[in-house]
Amino acid sequence: MSGYKISRIVAISIAITIGAFISGCSHHENKENNTAIKISVSNAENLVKAAKEISGLTLTDSLGEHFPGDLSKVLYSGDSIIVLDTWKDPGVYVYDGEGMLVGAYAKRGNGPEEYDNILDMWVTPNTISLLVNFPNSQIITLDRNLNFVNKRDAEPQSQHFAMGYDGILFDRGNNAYGGSDEKLIYVSSSGKREEKLSIAPEIENLTFTSQNVFGGIDGDTVIYLPPLEPRLYFFAGGRGELACELDFGSAWPDFSVRTDRVNLMDVMQQIVSDGKIYSTNLIADGRNIAVTFFKDNDYYIVLMDKNDMSTPRVLRLPDEMHEGIGDLVAIRDGKLVFGTPGQLLTVLLNPVQE
Repeated sequence: MSGYKISRIVAISIAITIGAFISGCSHHENKENNTAIKISVSNAENLVKAAKEISGLTLTDSLGEHFPGDLSKVLYSGDSIIVLDTWKDPGVYVYDGEGMLVGAYAKRGNGPEEYDNILDMWVTPNTISLLVNFPNSQIITLDRNLNFVNKRDAEPQSQHFAMGYDGILFDRGNNAYGGSDEKLIYVSSSGKREEKLSIAPEIENLTFTSQNVFGGIDGDTVIYLPPLEPRLYFFAGGRGELACELDFGSAWPDFSVRTDRVNLMDVMQQIVSDGKIYSTNLIADGRNIAVTFFKDNDYYIVLMDKNDMSTPRVLRLPDEMHEGIGDLVAIRDGKLVFGTPGQLLTVLLNPVQE
């Protein structure tokens, strides 16, 4: 595994994983009502061979070519490309459709009023909201010109969030050291707080994180991929349901046999050396859903249609190619968008061969 991937694992091994029960309905009951979807990693298509058209876009600052050093989250909204960097150059960067930087929000001073540690971002037609955890867990709301609008308290220890019409979902990670097994919290617009998922015992305190666990698909519906859990949930208006189980067979790690939670890097290194799946991530745009992960150093993408998730398309990007084009960062108009600092690459796939 490259030094870059190791460093990213070190940087993100402090925050998150997931729970297992929707309140009022047991996880077992949900499994009975949803068919597991088999994911054959060994039969994955080579992404390079599956590509029909490829085009590139350079992200440029007209004054000094300053790029965010990590594309933690990329969202297309109207004519804008909005990039969140949570790692190297923390902040929000807004580009026009030609790739020119038109605005940025980054507070990196030393004082409590001069520094924001941004964890996640949610974009609406009128606002950009940021989840920060320094000095406290808060949501900062900006207008689309990146002007400050307001700041409000967020769920303590939350790592990711998704905003709906009537409330906010907070993912609090898999940290149970404080005695709480709450994983996913919904806070309504009236302030009512409800636990939606709790931490599964076998992954308790395995605090690996994903860069994205929520995605908007249509209206008020949000899709949710718990890190270290091979399943997807739909949430709307605070109500959730298990959308599907992802059956990776023996490629998925067996966390029930891992009892050492002291050195998380040892756990991760063992997963990698065993040739198991690691570093899952979620990308969603309208009806298109993608789950990405690494296995044996190669990068994989599972593509699904939210209206029919039973026939996934599995793609593999070999390690040497992944180093060149980066992770999948967005899906736009049915096309896959990959990114590295300063560059977006759009890929149109050939239709699936029957």
